[in-house]
Amino acid sequence: MTRGNLHAVIALGAVLLLGTATACGTGGTTQATPQADPLTVRLQAALRETGDLPQGFSLRPQAGWKAPLTVPKGACRTLLAAMSGDAPTAGRTAYGEVGFRGDRLGEFAGIGLAAFESDQARSHLRKLGDAFRKCTELTGDDGTSGTRLTGTELVFDDLGDDSRARRFAGKLNGFPYDMRLVLARVGPTLVSLVHTVFGTASPARTEELARFAVERAKAAE
Repeated sequence: MTRGNLHAVIALGAVLLLGTATACGTGGTTQATPQADPLTVRLQAALRETGDLPQGFSLRPQAGWKAPLTVPKGACRTLLAAMSGDAPTAGRTAYGEVGFRGDRLGEFAGIGLAAFESDQARSHLRKLGDAFRKCTELTGDDGTSGTRLTGTELVFDDLGDDSRARRFAGKLNGFPYDMRLVLARVGPTLVSLVHTVFGTASPARTEELARFAVERAKAAE
């Protein structure tokens, strides 16, 4: 065998060995991707059923809502974290969230469903209910951002098994802003809704969204 042929054989062997190591190693592309558990799949599927979504909202689902401001530690931070997708984790078995854009300036509806084992949903609603009650005003971390939203209680009759709601209205970075937070329980599932808009949100529209969100939780059972 000539020296050139010998070099070619060695190179080919190295390529084959590298390919075998890649396929068999932990970093190879042949590993299966973990699948979501069935309850999470049901929650996500239910959230994307938009047939009863209130008129004026886009039927194209988006990522869930994120708070537009950072607040000091305390009840308000706990509340905004829970509504921003950071649902309580103790006893949680599945979670899904989705967002829909409305036809008004800055209008957005963020919906989250968190399923829990045993009686954890009732316990979490009670604790977050305290945060709803104690959080009376939202301001930026430094207090100089032109953001001040004053909280008032909202009440919805027969919304799920139990519910809490609060409206925060005022200025966000100097602009009129309305943010409505709703938390309801449907059996072992907590339902969160955030409805925001620049200006003033329609109370009827918020209630329609809240009942739509509750029905999504029932559909996932």
